[in-house]
Amino acid sequence: MGEFVIDSVRQDFLEAIERIKLGKPINEALKLKAIQGKLKLNNSTVALEASRGLSTLHTAKYRDLKTLIAGGRQTANRARQVEELRVECRTMRKNLERSELRLSHVEVSLVQAERALQQAIETKERLADDNKRLRKHIADMGKKV
Repeated sequence: MGEFVIDSVRQDFLEAIERIKLGKPINEALKLKAIQGKLKLNNSTVALEASRGLSTLHTAKYRDLKTLIAGGRQTANRARQVEELRVECRTMRKNLERSELRLSHVEVSLVQAERALQQAIETKERLADDNKRLRKHIADMGKKV
């Protein structure tokens, strides 16, 4: 009978650890923390989620569970870091898309400016030619008079 009680306590702790890792506690106070994004895996939250006393978790029988909780914290921290990096990556992709869009607008403006410049050069050359012809015509008229 004693073995069953120990197993059920261990099982309660293991299930509590899993629910906390998943962010789906059944304890009302921990549900609120999960909603707020403040749920953390630690000895206190595991004991609370398992509806067991913290002192029970601190007994030598459950030393392995405390190690599991500490390892889970590291995994949770890594998971949080990965999620933060994913968010940062998405933000950077959006910024890159915006920059590429702005760049394409600048490229279009540059092409338009190059066309306008080419037209201005052609107009200047045409005017210079017209000016030469006009001066020649005026010079020719002066010789005839």
